[in-house]
Amino acid sequence: MSPYSILVRIANKRSEKEKMSQLLLCMKEFCQYYHSKYGNSFSAVSDFRILGAGMWMYLNDIEEYFWASSEAKRILDDMTKNEAAGSYKEMRINWYKARIEIDELEACIIIQDYSKFQNILESLMKNPQVNENYHVVILALNSIRLIIKKDFYEAKKVLKNLLVRYEQLPEFVSSYIWDGLHAWIDKDESHEMKAVNNQIKNLMDALDGKKTPEKSAKLHSILEWLNKQVN
Repeated sequence: MSPYSILVRIANKRSEKEKMSQLLLCMKEFCQYYHSKYGNSFSAVSDFRILGAGMWMYLNDIEEYFWASSEAKRILDDMTKNEAAGSYKEMRINWYKARIEIDELEACIIIQDYSKFQNILESLMKNPQVNENYHVVILALNSIRLIIKKDFYEAKKVLKNLLVRYEQLPEFVSSYIWDGLHAWIDKDESHEMKAVNNQIKNLMDALDGKKTPEKSAKLHSILEWLNKQVN
């Protein structure tokens, strides 16, 4: 799988979109072949995740991203059927699924499919491998969704919950990559959404990397902004 990924990156640097598209199609065929030949495995899940990320990142094809993501989750669901509850492998399956579904929340915001967002959110809330760090990122994504909808009252409630969890954590380190939302927001140059987009960027920046007093202050600043929108 890695040779395809390397070639796609090279084609991207050269701005060879047609070649990227061809390479990603080859990756898709490889994923399907590998899974049909070797069956369910974490390797197959990883391959579909990488494919989906490539479709999204390089071709901006969210539909293909969701297809690849769904295939990865379907494999995980099949693997779960053969595992005893509480086993190490089941925990690993749930961890993979949580990572996939958090990414899907971000994609749902971009395509503004809030019904799908809610379904995925409910699935995540039932996942025992969603730790406190994940909860903070999930709450951030939900808050972003609500801010974009200009449902400031609900966004304020979600952000308050986020702040409680964030400040109670002795340490918060997030490796979550916000590139998809950053790129989407940067394309929106409308005056109407400027203030909203600035707050969303501040929220993503505050949760990028390690917890610091400055980042906590930035979260409180967003909450103050939301209070002003409500009042």
